[in-house]
Amino acid sequence: MLNKLLISLVLAFLVVLVIGDIGITGNKGKRVYTEEQPIITPEIEDEWEAQLNQFIEAGGILKRTHKIIPSTNSALLTDTIGTTTYDFGGNSTLGRRIALSQGDVGMGESNGIHFSYMKRTDGSNTTRYATYDFYDRDLNLFYSPFQFISYAGSGWASVVDGKNHEALMVFHWGGDPTVTTTTTRFVRDDLQAGYGFSTDIRVDPAGLWPGFAAHGDTIFIATNPDPSNIPGTTIYSTDYGANWTFSGWPLLPSAPAALIFENPESWPEFNPANPSEIGFVLLQEEEPTPAGTNYQGGVAWATTNDLGASWNAVTVYDFNTLLPGDFAYLPQTNFQHTFYTQIMSAYSDNGTGHLVFNGSGYQLMGLDTMSIYPVVYWNTQDQQLIELTADSVARNPAIADTVLALFPYRCIGNSWPHIATGPDGVVAVVWQQIELIDSANINVVFGNNAGNQVPFYASDIYCAVSSDYGQTWTDPFKVGGEVDQCDMYPILARKVEKDDQDNYLLHLMYLWDTNPGGSLAGPPAESDWSECAWIYNMVDITSHVFTSIDDDASANIVDNFRLEQNYPNPFNPSTTIVFDLKQTTGVTLAVYNTLGQKVATLVNDKMTAGPHEVTFDASNLASGIYLYRLNTDEVTLTKKMMLMK
Repeated sequence: MLNKLLISLVLAFLVVLVIGDIGITGNKGKRVYTEEQPIITPEIEDEWEAQLNQFIEAGGILKRTHKIIPSTNSALLTDTIGTTTYDFGGNSTLGRRIALSQGDVGMGESNGIHFSYMKRTDGSNTTRYATYDFYDRDLNLFYSPFQFISYAGSGWASVVDGKNHEALMVFHWGGDPTVTTTTTRFVRDDLQAGYGFSTDIRVDPAGLWPGFAAHGDTIFIATNPDPSNIPGTTIYSTDYGANWTFSGWPLLPSAPAALIFENPESWPEFNPANPSEIGFVLLQEEEPTPAGTNYQGGVAWATTNDLGASWNAVTVYDFNTLLPGDFAYLPQTNFQHTFYTQIMSAYSDNGTGHLVFNGSGYQLMGLDTMSIYPVVYWNTQDQQLIELTADSVARNPAIADTVLALFPYRCIGNSWPHIATGPDGVVAVVWQQIELIDSANINVVFGNNAGNQVPFYASDIYCAVSSDYGQTWTDPFKVGGEVDQCDMYPILARKVEKDDQDNYLLHLMYLWDTNPGGSLAGPPAESDWSECAWIYNMVDITSHVFTSIDDDASANIVDNFRLEQNYPNPFNPSTTIVFDLKQTTGVTLAVYNTLGQKVATLVNDKMTAGPHEVTFDASNLASGIYLYRLNTDEVTLTKKMMLMK
């Protein structure tokens, strides 16, 4: 058998040697790494061709059937994974469509990335195929996409890295002639970037929208029954996909037993600190939604230690709960609920579980209400709800009605949060965000549908980062998207990568919708088919990773910038905050509650180098834990304090 490195190289250059009409998209431009590509000598090409011939003569089958259609935007072409007329990324989760594959080059493996998406060539879902691609970071190129052509109509393809760095994938398929329902299939590549996928098993004869995770020989899948979503199903294998067993599904702790609840997709994760534990964020809601009654359901965190036979669950947010400040994260009641409270979760290396959801809802303002659209975060350690989005885009009365009027099917407000974790307590969340022109106006782009203009948000991709396991967060910053273009459905690899230069890197893919609102992202109904592109970017977030909160004041020293613990602490009603500046710089010192809302700005000015102190009077605030954050042009430092009245 060929060693893995040679097979990977053979497949990478198959376009030149065998199938001339299959394109490989180079990877230049928006990259962190800038190493030169290896020089390909005639001798190396001859060796590859000999190995290729040996592979074919030994009975190897080359499964390459698709040609990349180049993007018309040259700036994005270098980052294009593939194109599709299917301009929809997910229902309530986006899954994991991208996975790091950090192989051992000495063992014939590559340092690469797995990708999956849904390829469609026209407007019919019968032409939709689950599709796989591999990016070789050592050779700095994409391989050609591989379509599962036996499964016309397949979709929701997701991928994780296997124990030998081969691709593990799940997708659903509605064309199985042996059943009347949509089935879930599990496929496993033969080796890293082998493009063989000889392991191909129907694991669920009635499963939609599968999410899954793998640890060693154990693979755990969560699906929804077809056609009803009530309740979900879990399936597991302990022999690396050879045999499968059906298991149980968690229930929301606060769900009334008399009501029927619907479950959208869920994405399980293994706890790296305790691999026997599997957890995921769970959403359950009333189905059907009764008019004129209190809406039932909520968000929960569920875990199992016996592969789904039994579950523990804790309520994160109950949809009937009115939070302090008179607001609620209630999915908009005049739309279908499940598809708006998008959810995603991940574990940190210390065993902390993290989750995010689209907190679309409302805030009471006297006798009136205001629609709100925040991305909301919670973790198992602190169990506090924190809004990651800025008030200007999530709680802005000037744009609330505009956003609601331009509601783009399933993508209301700040949507589709996705989460990743990394070393050193790093947690990162990305989402699709409203693009503001100014404080009262949003930028709108227009698609074409049968000659009619269709308004759509000019979407950007934003990110927030924590370096203390989710206790405190940076302000949002942009990580993807072009002005006046519709960039949607951000998806992160599971892990934030820390390279050998101590850089923290996000691996991000998102969809560039070239005809916004003209296809599945309507309404109106789709009629004009245009190619969209899945874009890949590697984003360096190192400058946003700040010092974690610690009771030791020395932990908040960065190059002689220092933020001291307030005194007294606890305090009532005033306290003193001391900080040192290394140099003259712009300074903001602000106080936040545990929901991430700013409650006071103490300093917003240019200040000279040296020690400074500020008094904070909290007479108008309720007892509780607050965060104070020092932002300068160079650093961001944060600490906790307690108000006790």
